[in-house]
Amino acid sequence: MSALIRLSRLSALALLGVVTLGPSAWAQSLRESPRTGLFELRMTPGYVPAVDSTFSPSADCVASRPYQKIFGNDGAPLFQLGTAAHVYRGIGALSLGATVGYFQDTGDMVRTNPCVGDGDVTEEEAQFNEDRSTTDNTSLTLLPLQAQATYRFDLFEDTFPLVPVVRGGLDYFGWWIDDQDGETAYFDEAREQPSSGGTWGYHYTLGVHFLLDYLAEDMATGFDLDAGVNGSYLTVEYTVLKVDDFGDASSLRLGNDGVLNFGLTLEL
Repeated sequence: MSALIRLSRLSALALLGVVTLGPSAWAQSLRESPRTGLFELRMTPGYVPAVDSTFSPSADCVASRPYQKIFGNDGAPLFQLGTAAHVYRGIGALSLGATVGYFQDTGDMVRTNPCVGDGDVTEEEAQFNEDRSTTDNTSLTLLPLQAQATYRFDLFEDTFPLVPVVRGGLDYFGWWIDDQDGETAYFDEAREQPSSGGTWGYHYTLGVHFLLDYLAEDMATGFDLDAGVNGSYLTVEYTVLKVDDFGDASSLRLGNDGVLNFGLTLEL
């Protein structure tokens, strides 16, 4: 009988604790599943590789802006998918992980390129009045691979839903150029130098992640209980990509001096 009385008292104390703490604290206690890592999806709209920075503006116009002349300045979306594991949790979280990406831009092959200084050709005419082939297309495809460390200052995210983020790491961009038949193009007429390869580099990022759990706590609690997702975040990040074989003048430069990317991060 005494054991039953003690069990009744413990149950009453537990119920009193729930009433005293309120639903918010109760939901928070349920949401605290183990935090082991991150799953990330990011998209950079209108990504333009810095290919043209390889060439001197003072050179003839055929070689001065090849990417701009073929693909234009609008760029194409760069998609990235990543995962990371927490190696430290305390004053924020430090994670180590990797990402894989995909980018493809298409354009019309340029047959001739009038140059500034040839007769009365102006700079505008040299940029827009090339003899283009509307049937012979070409494409540049990038496969970016990244290994990186990410620090997220999430110590106060339950009361202030914005999480500052810093990340950086190494990059390897595999790349290839296809011709109008969808096959790898060549740099030379003898077809001995295929237009494919890879470029090494690095990147660093500053960003902010918005905790979506702040808007729907009950839904977030269920998401954690059912799927083990401890937190969902909308992300905005500014990234500098230096992908030029660490300054090698002969490499194909595929980075960008500053891009905004947007995405979704899940903490598992």
